[in-house]
Amino acid sequence: MWAHFATLIVIMFFSGRLATQACAQESPSNQPVSIQGRVVNSVTHEPIGHAQVYSQDNRFATLTDDQGHFEVRAPQQTPAGGGDGTTDFIVSGTNVIFSGSQLTARKPGFLSERMGEGPNRVGSGATELTISLVPEAILMGRIVLEGPDSPDEVQVQLFHREIRDGLARWTPQNIVNTNSKGEYRFAELCPGDYQVGTHEVPDRDPEDFVPGAKVYGYPPVYFPAASDFPSSTIIHLAPGKVFQGDVALARRQYYPIKISVANVPPEGAPINVNVTVRGDGAPGYSLGYIPGDHTIQGMLPNGIYVIEASNYSQPGATGIMNLRVENAPAENGSLTLLPNGSIDVQVKEEFTLTQPPAQEGVDFSINGGGARDRMNRQSQRYLNVMLEPFSDFGQGRGANLRPPVGPNDKSLVIDNVAPGRYWVRVNSSRGYAASVSSGGVDLLREPLVVGHGGSAAPIEITMRDDMASFDGTVEGANPQLASSDPPGAAPTLQYSGPSAYVYCIPQPDSPGQFTQVWVSPDGKINSQQIVPGVYRILAFKHPQNDLEFRNAEAMRAYESKGHLVRLVGGQTEHLQIQVVSRAGEDAE
Repeated sequence: MWAHFATLIVIMFFSGRLATQACAQESPSNQPVSIQGRVVNSVTHEPIGHAQVYSQDNRFATLTDDQGHFEVRAPQQTPAGGGDGTTDFIVSGTNVIFSGSQLTARKPGFLSERMGEGPNRVGSGATELTISLVPEAILMGRIVLEGPDSPDEVQVQLFHREIRDGLARWTPQNIVNTNSKGEYRFAELCPGDYQVGTHEVPDRDPEDFVPGAKVYGYPPVYFPAASDFPSSTIIHLAPGKVFQGDVALARRQYYPIKISVANVPPEGAPINVNVTVRGDGAPGYSLGYIPGDHTIQGMLPNGIYVIEASNYSQPGATGIMNLRVENAPAENGSLTLLPNGSIDVQVKEEFTLTQPPAQEGVDFSINGGGARDRMNRQSQRYLNVMLEPFSDFGQGRGANLRPPVGPNDKSLVIDNVAPGRYWVRVNSSRGYAASVSSGGVDLLREPLVVGHGGSAAPIEITMRDDMASFDGTVEGANPQLASSDPPGAAPTLQYSGPSAYVYCIPQPDSPGQFTQVWVSPDGKINSQQIVPGVYRILAFKHPQNDLEFRNAEAMRAYESKGHLVRLVGGQTEHLQIQVVSRAGEDAE
């Protein structure tokens, strides 16, 4: 959501006929147009000198002066590539009109604003643009190792907390090596939550390499001195903040590990080995698979680990075991690979609307998934069921409905499901999933637990089509561009983007589903089809791409904001929605 270049996008739509008329009336000659503006710090609003401002097609470029001002001179009329009479830069009277063009700015030490939060818009009579740059955040520190001797370098991993589909995920970012002083540095970071951790480091003391001698190393550590990720401290970075994150590593003895693997796949099928502490999914330790004697081998310090081995052939197989290392080698363990399982999907349809029968030979599908339209007894596919790994790190492999294995296959099955926990996602081109459950567990709010061997109760889905709807207006939306044309004249300026961003957040225990609603430039919401339920409707001036709407705790910050409404199937609500500020920020 962030980029290293600041982008100011002002998009105007202007017909070729009007553009030609305007230029012919106001400026028949091809004299240059002066487009002026300034580049500022988004936090302090101070000017940024010597920043580069340029068009993305590289036809225009300049530098800001000491006060952050810039001026770009472009022809009044530059024919577009289509040759239809439209122009990239047009002047009509005192209006500067951009037709699909972009101006960007950049300078070392700065990042762009949040993408999509929009530029400062240029209204009638305005030729002054403002481009905001965000000062970079920096995370730096020193890795301190226990003992007089230390390795030449240590690998340090950066993690960034990101919101995807309403859930927080820790995404691995850059890896850097420490310098000769044990220092590391991550620059050009956008504001947000971060964590750093070290990779395993072997002790390179030559005396320890004598056969039979003890082996030492430095296990992974997360800031400031946690042996596992859940115990670490989250680092909050604000724009322009420099954070010092020192990490201390303790020298520990490592012990040989050897685990026999049974029921291995045919030779040549690769086996992946994943080692975690307490099964939290965080990266850190490593062991390797030795194909020749079907064993997992390596070295680990004292601790309790979850060892998972898997192969990704068809069908795949997975084996999981707990391993305790306690002041001695662990060389008698055994792990059995079991074939991944299959989960039946049972669909109950409670449709009330008729639907035209599918045409012969025509298939409708979503993401390649399949489900039979039992009302028409046709091969129309309208449903896809997906399993998404539950891990905070997004690790693991998901699964989808398998395609039909033949013309008469009406079964709905998810194949090759490895043990673990999953979010169940249902996409449909018809109606909505009113309920999703397995063994009495509500899978719209709780994860699906799949046991060893891929065992799980069938997934039961109830599909309905009694959609609710609402329309209305958004108060306090972004002001629209105005035109200075005389009364009755055809307007020359029109902004096509949304004036606000509206989100429908289902409340706990409500069957509703998260929906983003389009708002027209004049602040109107046309009738929107939405799953019945109780919602908190929030309107913002800018996109909220990191809204953690699946986290009830995170959404408590909005309990006093927005519009709480119950939407009933078959009915239309008429709403007036007020723009709110983001939780934790001042009103806009």
